[in-house]
Amino acid sequence: MQPVSPVLPASEEVEKIVGGGDHGEYTPLPAFHTEKSTLSRWSLTEEERAYIAEGGDLYICQLNFGEPLQPILPIINTPDNVLTIMLECEANVR
Repeated sequence: MQPVSPVLPASEEVEKIVGGGDHGEYTPLPAFHTEKSTLSRWSLTEEERAYIAEGGDLYICQLNFGEPLQPILPIINTPDNVLTIMLECEANVR
């Protein structure tokens, strides 16, 4: 998998790069931010897509450095719907 920009259609102007730079051990990650969320977009290789289509699982490893685990929301939908789904989730978080 590789990170993709733009994260949302026409979001390049407001995206920020997370990691990279002086955090050389991390791959630079284009991200779209709101006050409560950070959204990134990932492209799967043909092999990864085939694996999942054949019933394979996607694993998510979240580094928390010994701190409490933060909630995540994997979204599989069209770019036009992703922001709506993210904002609905944000609205339900206190």
